[in-house]
Amino acid sequence: MSAPLPNEPTPIPPSVSPQEEGFSIPAVIAKKDADVAQTPATAPLFWRMLAYILDWLLASMVFLAMLKWLILPNYEEGLAALEEWGTRFWNDYVQILRHPSGNLSTSMEQARALGQRAGKGLPETAGKMIAELGWFQTFFFWAYFFVVEFFSQGQSLGKKIFHLRVASSENMGAPGLLDSLLRSAWKAFFFCSPNPFMLCIGVIDAHVPLFSQTRRAWHDMISRTIVVDENTCPLETPEDDSKNNISGDGPHGA
Repeated sequence: MSAPLPNEPTPIPPSVSPQEEGFSIPAVIAKKDADVAQTPATAPLFWRMLAYILDWLLASMVFLAMLKWLILPNYEEGLAALEEWGTRFWNDYVQILRHPSGNLSTSMEQARALGQRAGKGLPETAGKMIAELGWFQTFFFWAYFFVVEFFSQGQSLGKKIFHLRVASSENMGAPGLLDSLLRSAWKAFFFCSPNPFMLCIGVIDAHVPLFSQTRRAWHDMISRTIVVDENTCPLETPEDDSKNNISGDGPHGA
């Protein structure tokens, strides 16, 4: 082939169609559909809520049993002070109901004064007991959610009943130790804490999945987990892997 003359334009190589390159719009659409089909089905928020309520009721029953038989006997002084305060508050409240004033504003002022008097009159021992029991409840729920989800590979009793499970967002396997600790700590401190501010954050967190395409709440994001439907995304066990590798491709194959 002779070299092109100086004034002759450089020849343009023939264009290659996307089909010849192995790239086409239908192929891209098919690949995208396949990727979506392989994405695990996240659990509907309604079933997640029911599973959490069931777990919360179960944990509350266990906590109340511990509270009655193991904890409250150590707070006899605080219980007596709380009972005295409650009796005094109830008597004042009944007195207002039995002898109401004809003026609505006066009745509202009496009710407001009663609430302020009751808050200031709470014994110190009773207030200390309530605070300690509230934090004890928080740590109990932390331990409960961690144990039932970590040692059952992401399935608490509520999730097992509704065929849900907590999975790692990285490999869809069971969540690790640190992820389970972070997830259960968030749920305990922001859903079961006696602090009103923390409870408000928990309420907001419960509504975050409504605005997320992956239906993940904040506690799912910080713990790198996702709640999936077990029917469409089951947990693979080593036994399953050994069943899938029945051909001669393994280390003991031909």
